[in-house]
Amino acid sequence: MRYVSEPKAKEYNEYGYLTAIPATATSIGEGAYLSPKFRMLPSAGGLPVDPSYMECVAAASEKALKTVPMIYVKPTEKGKSPTYHSPVELAKYLQNAGKTVKDTLLFSIQHSKKVSNSYQLLIPPKYLPESKLPLSEHEEKPVHGTNSLGIKAFCAPLGCLENLVSAHWDKWTEPSIPDWPVDIKLESGTGTNTPKPANCPPVPAWVMAVFVKASKL
Repeated sequence: MRYVSEPKAKEYNEYGYLTAIPATATSIGEGAYLSPKFRMLPSAGGLPVDPSYMECVAAASEKALKTVPMIYVKPTEKGKSPTYHSPVELAKYLQNAGKTVKDTLLFSIQHSKKVSNSYQLLIPPKYLPESKLPLSEHEEKPVHGTNSLGIKAFCAPLGCLENLVSAHWDKWTEPSIPDWPVDIKLESGTGTNTPKPANCPPVPAWVMAVFVKASKL
């Protein structure tokens, strides 16, 4: 699940997939951040979603996921509490695991003092086609790639995508996520309840098929 402003959501819907829109926050690198649970905003450490945002669901090709490198990034223990690795530390961490920042799907916990047990997935720019949205005067043109993962995306106003289950990354098999801690079990359900607005767009059949499958895990 991904939460973005309306202009970004409209681009996703126009193309039908995620694009290389610069991340609002880059805790473990640049790319597209996703949450396993509805109504929880990754960039805010799992906090409830800004009501002006739109909610998006994304899914990749199962066949492609079996070929792409992925890993759960354990937090660094330096300082008083676990935190994120610096970019240099992260590159070295992945190198030691035989992987690179450029092409690895990264899973990690969200380090937040306000919300516990919040997790995120980062899809690096290599798998995200170019965005056509205008950049601010302070932004550099973001790195982009191609949709080699076969990612599909659909966005709707908050509350339109109701009764959809969480993504159980902890139960993934074929592929499973390397280094995913055995004691981390993702909870089902949504983050916060949002009234369903009027005139919600029709939900594509592939979205419902993804969540029917997820509900059986």
